[in-house]
Amino acid sequence: MGTFSDFNCKCGYEAFGRWGIGMNPIYREQKICLAPALCKDCRELVNVNENAILPKCPECNGLNVVLYSDPGLGQVRRKSVKRSRFINKKREPNDKYEVEDYIEGVDMTIYLCPKCNHFTLEKMGMGLFD
Repeated sequence: MGTFSDFNCKCGYEAFGRWGIGMNPIYREQKICLAPALCKDCRELVNVNENAILPKCPECNGLNVVLYSDPGLGQVRRKSVKRSRFINKKREPNDKYEVEDYIEGVDMTIYLCPKCNHFTLEKMGMGLFD
């Protein structure tokens, strides 16, 4: 199995990233494991083989590639999220549940955007692939 995500930045940059090998037998035989990376030559988020000795950009064939798993490309920030939960104030059978809203802090990793060069690139829309 593998996972995929959409990356979006406030500057308008959008990209697609993949991690893992999925069920592809060629990937297993050749020991290919995809990972999103920053190509510093063409300034794009690209998918490269993280097991390669010298990862190469599939767009420009450059060797100036850094994986997004590198700690220098991500920052953990606290983000407030509004959540809801149900509360039953009285323990009687016909009582209705009331909704109480509260703000909760969630740690979120923000990545370096290849286009604007700020830590504003967010990972969204995770899914799985075979």
